[in-house]
Amino acid sequence: MATMLEWRNMTHIPYESLITTFFVVECAIIGPIVLGNLLIITSLLRFHRLRKRIYILIGNLAASDLLIGIVFIPYDLVFLSNLELARRKYFCLIRHSLCNMFLGASVMNLLAISFERYIAVLHPLKHAMICTWQTMSMVIVACWVLSISLASLPLLGWNQWEENLPCDIELIYTKAYKGLMFMFFASSLIVNFIMYVKVIRTAWKQFKNCDKPIQRPHERNRITSKSYKKTKIMMLLLGAFAVCWGPYLLVVIFDTLFLEDNIAIATLRKFLSVLGLVNSGLNWIIFGLKNADFRKAFTYLLRCGIGVTEDSLAYSSSNTPV
Repeated sequence: MATMLEWRNMTHIPYESLITTFFVVECAIIGPIVLGNLLIITSLLRFHRLRKRIYILIGNLAASDLLIGIVFIPYDLVFLSNLELARRKYFCLIRHSLCNMFLGASVMNLLAISFERYIAVLHPLKHAMICTWQTMSMVIVACWVLSISLASLPLLGWNQWEENLPCDIELIYTKAYKGLMFMFFASSLIVNFIMYVKVIRTAWKQFKNCDKPIQRPHERNRITSKSYKKTKIMMLLLGAFAVCWGPYLLVVIFDTLFLEDNIAIATLRKFLSVLGLVNSGLNWIIFGLKNADFRKAFTYLLRCGIGVTEDSLAYSSSNTPV
């Protein structure tokens, strides 16, 4: 087990390489994150036809990604440029709390999107009744309240920060708080994965049968090809999240359950967290490539309306409420 002295000295961790890696990656992705997620939010505000329940949840995910680009990354760039800030208690705590807050919000937003698709695909007859605008609004508020509450606990006193202690979560967070965050992320990902598998299996089965003659009237309410496309986007979102954050979360889970405190594992976890930031710059690309509604909206906004009419946007949007 690593001693406190080893953690204080940090002689085995290549911090210069770590700081350089974070700085370069964050400088490279801040532009795409801000531009892309602003496009999504502006499209939802500008075009009434995009204000559907699933798209509002996507807009909420874009909001959490945008906050990473305009709040966390600028703060972290200043932090990395002036390591004297690491010796100040609240500068240090705020840095990690912002990361936990926006990562938690992304996980909860993906969970909300999975839940909406789960109801739409597995219980289509109950979708309109369960996934009302009021329900979606409550889900969005709950996502942010839970994420902000959990991330704020260290700022409210649940920490073990000491003077001249390195600004490292292994040192400033208590074991109980790290366990709580582990349970939060692990349970969210497990539930997300279960719904993810069920949605994929059911959507694929129904899509293969959609061209067959309809035998019973209620089957007309089953998944349509457009709903299937929305489900595919959900799959891509979760897939991108798994690729970017999966290695980091797996190391955290493995380290929490099976390993003692280890400086090498802590170093690996820090380098893998860099990949996780990239996820915030990928979601809007998925929408732009795979969703005709957002693709035309992006084109309209980027061209300032030149060569693209709002009528074509309205026509391309599905009239279904999903």
